[in-house]
Amino acid sequence: MRGFAVALAVSGAALLFVVMSPLRFRLRLRIEGLRGRLEAEVSALWGIVRLRLVLPRGAPRHPRATAAVWRRLGVRLWGRLAMRPSDIAEAARYLLSRTALLRLRVRAVTGTGEASSTGIATGLAWELAGATLSVAREFVGEWRCAPEVGIEPSFLEGRLEMEVDCIAEMRGGHAINALLGIAWKASRRVKVLGRASDTGPHEDGHGEHQGHGGREHGGG
Repeated sequence: MRGFAVALAVSGAALLFVVMSPLRFRLRLRIEGLRGRLEAEVSALWGIVRLRLVLPRGAPRHPRATAAVWRRLGVRLWGRLAMRPSDIAEAARYLLSRTALLRLRVRAVTGTGEASSTGIATGLAWELAGATLSVAREFVGEWRCAPEVGIEPSFLEGRLEMEVDCIAEMRGGHAINALLGIAWKASRRVKVLGRASDTGPHEDGHGEHQGHGGREHGGG
């Protein structure tokens, strides 16, 4: 009994450790003309666990091999029967409302090679940046930094460059809560679809067979 209590206490402490630990995200985006590069890094448990993703990556895998992996994981069934865009949107709103923004730096260079059109393009870029920040303030829960935005015109040559560096943080418990919410809704949807498929067109919903009009028509 004492061993069970100790195990329960250790499990509770580990769960509390995960729930209260911060999840930190860093996104770095660089665009030059038609080429872009995105780096995403996620650190959890105060930096003990780190994941990093860089796009674009190397040569893509063969389509058949990729499809086989998704089938083994059951993602196709999950996507078709369970997950809906509304679930993802609701979870995203929830997570953003509990996110703290630690850094936001944006640097851009715009130029068309002609002075007047470059000035217009730069002004439009500033307007777009301001509108984007206004929308972001409505969704992000806490701003611990002042956004650093710089847009420079290039009057001598046509250029389009942009660099974005963003760091955000949330509690691990909020991410777990969002995932559990999606999984709960998906499981309910799968059960409903399963009951609907089990009730065939010739059953009345209680497993009883329904005839056509309740009488058989003889030949005579």
